[in-house]
Amino acid sequence: MTLAANTYFEHLKAYVNSEYVVHDGFGGKVVLTEKYFRPEDVKPQERRIELLVPGTGMAFKLDHDDFDTHKNKSKPPLFHFLDDNAKPWSKRCDFVVFYVNGRSFHADCIEFKSKSLTAEKIVPQLRAGMCWVTSLKRTIEHYTGDNRKIRLRKFVFAENENPGAYLDANYAALGDPDLGQDESIPKWWGEVAERILKEDYYGKAIQRNVEARAKFSDALMSPFALVRFTNETGDAMQDVLSLSIRTGQTQLVQRYGRYYALTVGRWLSEVFSALSYFTCYTHKIDAFFGVWKYLQTYTVDDSFLKTRENWPLA
Repeated sequence: MTLAANTYFEHLKAYVNSEYVVHDGFGGKVVLTEKYFRPEDVKPQERRIELLVPGTGMAFKLDHDDFDTHKNKSKPPLFHFLDDNAKPWSKRCDFVVFYVNGRSFHADCIEFKSKSLTAEKIVPQLRAGMCWVTSLKRTIEHYTGDNRKIRLRKFVFAENENPGAYLDANYAALGDPDLGQDESIPKWWGEVAERILKEDYYGKAIQRNVEARAKFSDALMSPFALVRFTNETGDAMQDVLSLSIRTGQTQLVQRYGRYYALTVGRWLSEVFSALSYFTCYTHKIDAFFGVWKYLQTYTVDDSFLKTRENWPLA
């Protein structure tokens, strides 16, 4: 089941170990603090950052401080039932902030850096944070059935006397253009595909047909089929039913996505054709004579546009 964002947040808050929560989002913000050493320091420095959150929120601290490393304190494992020694899950980002924004649920993976800003050092840690969020989400979902899409972003907060060596002309991190941005495919699905589904799928006959076919496929194939698929939002699909439903949704999104793009092209074609015709016969500019004929195949009705995958339409 898909819960409302605020309800899912309260469930998540009830399930997690509070010892890892460093701030509960009180006052519309989360406060992240970390102790660290610079080469010239005798005593640890403290970095403190306040982040405003648009709704309820809380912050997890996954990684230990440099101060703890200096004191030879061991890093607590992220998953207590797994060996943490030199394993992929031993990597982690510094903080993960969960928060609610309207009807959506978000997670921001944050890494603090005061030395090197190379992508080789930053990307694996942020990816590890993303994997931890995914693991937490799936664990809760498997045990409780609580299901909710999480919109995840990755950020680096850094101080460096010469950051230009690590950044491009747009101040984006070299080696990972999406380091601090929404990744393009999940962003496209959330902002484009979901809007198409809302307009042309949910609550309509096509949804009932897709789900009916998916249930038939599930009954036929589930006894011997093994499903391992990652969808456009980065979520794992592990059963025939959900995969079949997503396949039907994707086919409709592709069809209507093309259609809406083609309607824009059709409008531009109609405008240019009208202007060129007017310019030729009213203002006697022969250079525009007949050019509207090249765009006539673009000016067709909706039913024809919905059946096309490309142009020209002739």
